[in-house]
Amino acid sequence: MLWASHDERAGGRTNREIAEELFISENTVKNHLKNILHKLHLENRVQLTSYAYEQGWIQSKE
Repeated sequence: MLWASHDERAGGRTNREIAEELFISENTVKNHLKNILHKLHLENRVQLTSYAYEQGWIQSKE
């Protein structure tokens, strides 16, 4: 899942940077992100990150 890569790799990265690291196209990153946001009824990456922390999918580095 694209989101699984988010906590370790994507923090603050562009779609292009994520795509290069995962060896997929930038459009694939955009499509996965759009689908994830839609399924979770979220509007943007900030909400997605907040949701992920709330769900325990990612941990604070503090």
